[in-house]
Amino acid sequence: MKLSIEAKVAAGIGIAFAALSIGAIAQEQNERATAGLSQTSLQAPDSYVSAHADTGESQLLAQY
Repeated sequence: MKLSIEAKVAAGIGIAFAALSIGAIAQEQNERATAGLSQTSLQAPDSYVSAHADTGESQLLAQY
């Protein structure tokens, strides 16, 4: 079975589109996971400083 040039080009474009779509979805999920880790790691110092603020520790620690 011979395929025409147009059919080969269409198949190639379809495969490329599918690969790019899968790559974009994977990248978005990776960015969401990274953002979730960043938010979690940023919340820990703030809670530490607020929990220990009455002991005289500086509020400047919350910026780090």
